[in-house]
Amino acid sequence: MDNATTIIVAVLASSGVWAVVNSITAYFIERRKQKDNSQNITKDEFDAVVKGLRGLLYGELEQRCSHYIQQGKISAGELNDLRKYYFEPYKALQGDGTIDKLMQRVENLEITE
Repeated sequence: MDNATTIIVAVLASSGVWAVVNSITAYFIERRKQKDNSQNITKDEFDAVVKGLRGLLYGELEQRCSHYIQQGKISAGELNDLRKYYFEPYKALQGDGTIDKLMQRVENLEITE
């Protein structure tokens, strides 16, 4: 796969992930606005959302880390975004240590400007 194709696939995949996240978030915000207490989110629903978001973040992290590792370098901004918008939320949702190994490899890459 050439660089242009890789970039296009990454952008589309990223957009898809955020579209799903935005839809889920909007759904639960709307449910919270409803005054009927019977419409409150259940623990099972909340757990399912957390699991789903953790899975989406895992997939996105795995894809992005693999891309940067294959590329052999990462910009400082990309590394910051990877940590801030993907890795930290993933860990906050009790993500396991599998991604830690990939992130360690990414953090050891050549950092470009």
